[in-house]
Amino acid sequence: MNLFRRPVGTWICLEARSLFGGNGCGLAESALYDEEGVIGQATQSLAVRRR
Repeated sequence: MNLFRRPVGTWICLEARSLFGGNGCGLAESALYDEEGVIGQATQSLAVRRR
């Protein structure tokens, strides 16, 4: 998680998406917002497999 600034207010919005490659790797990423706009971004590595 990387923040541009401290959040303002009592809530944080996450605009999330997940991206998957054909090799079992993926990435989850979220844009983070507060009452005044964008405050940062969060990412997470994913390991995926077929069921």
